[in-house]
Amino acid sequence: MRSDGFTMIPNDLLHALCQAVTMKNAERCVLLYLVRQSYGFNRQDTSTFGSVRSIATATGLQPRTIQTALKRLKSAGYVMKVSEAVGTKPAVYQVTCPDPEITPDLRITPDREIIC
Repeated sequence: MRSDGFTMIPNDLLHALCQAVTMKNAERCVLLYLVRQSYGFNRQDTSTFGSVRSIATATGLQPRTIQTALKRLKSAGYVMKVSEAVGTKPAVYQVTCPDPEITPDLRITPDREIIC
């Protein structure tokens, strides 16, 4: 397989994704897109890549599905909205590792190690 690059993803986030058995496929697609557009470009947030239209183009999901997925990802602690959409500028999102209090099926030790 030929590759045009790599995206470094925090281990805590990968472990949380492995444990997220209730996460829907649309949520996983949106989250992976946001990871690619933030960590993949060495950024802490999605800057100009987080528009619903750009996510729809990249994932093939419908805009309403993306909005629902973003809402669920925010409530589960995977995504934080850094700034609201203004005019033609999309909202900016930051990918976070879920808090075990918000996502009780994960147990994370004080040093952020995830227990299976």
